[in-house]
Amino acid sequence: MESINVDGRNIAYTDVGEGPAVILAHCSSGTHREWLHLIETLQDRYRILAPDLNGYGKSGRWPEGQRLDPAADPNILVQLAELAGGRVHLAGHSYGGAVALEAARVLGNRVASLTLIEPVSFHLLRAVKHPQWNRVNGVGRRVVAAAGAGKTERAAQVYMSYWIGLLKWWVTPRKMRDAVVSTVGKVAAEFAMIETMPWRPGDYTNIGAPTRLLLGERSPKGAKAVIDVLEQVLPRAHTRIIRGAGHMSPITHREEVARLIARHIDESRIMATVRQASGLPRTSVA
Repeated sequence: MESINVDGRNIAYTDVGEGPAVILAHCSSGTHREWLHLIETLQDRYRILAPDLNGYGKSGRWPEGQRLDPAADPNILVQLAELAGGRVHLAGHSYGGAVALEAARVLGNRVASLTLIEPVSFHLLRAVKHPQWNRVNGVGRRVVAAAGAGKTERAAQVYMSYWIGLLKWWVTPRKMRDAVVSTVGKVAAEFAMIETMPWRPGDYTNIGAPTRLLLGERSPKGAKAVIDVLEQVLPRAHTRIIRGAGHMSPITHREEVARLIARHIDESRIMATVRQASGLPRTSVA
């Protein structure tokens, strides 16, 4: 893996393939390895930049109790976009989806396409006073409290039970459970940050890139609520439902997810070429 310094922290990332740049952001408690199947799908025609976000993988542990700046992880994607040059395709899952959304807000028309798989942009639910905000915020506060008290097993259980259910968490292989427990301090920092994020739905209307929103059929109501808000806010957004999937679709339904992302990137690239040839603006509503 390569490394890059972002805001004084060493960030590891993989850089494979050639062509237009695709930047991928993984979920909480994950690493760039979440995207290995998608990378294999795309690397014959795109340059793939997939970082380990702050606190994960080879980017190192997050300092216990340290506050997370809302720009810390999005800045990684922005800096990789600067490294790549030109326009870039962004994709992210869960926390990585929220990170990709914030990076797209900063990059504006430099984003060629955007794919968000259930982004945890729960601050949007707070802004619109959605009923699901209280549920999600309650989960976040319990995770933060447990992690702050050193009860990492409890914090991980609360966090994962929301996303996959308590029974599935209990039967998760020990190695995977340990990986979540070991990173739950960063997860708690993410929940604490989301509660204070100031941006409202109108702050995202500058994202004119064609946007594919992916939602698992069996995912929590809070995930669907965020998708519903974004579909109304983003001018070129559309939603695709992944039948039979829950929140972890990039892992449980990796082939379908890779196909949906790859097709969206390919089609966005073709449409951009057509628009350029016809003189149409890049950000016109599809």
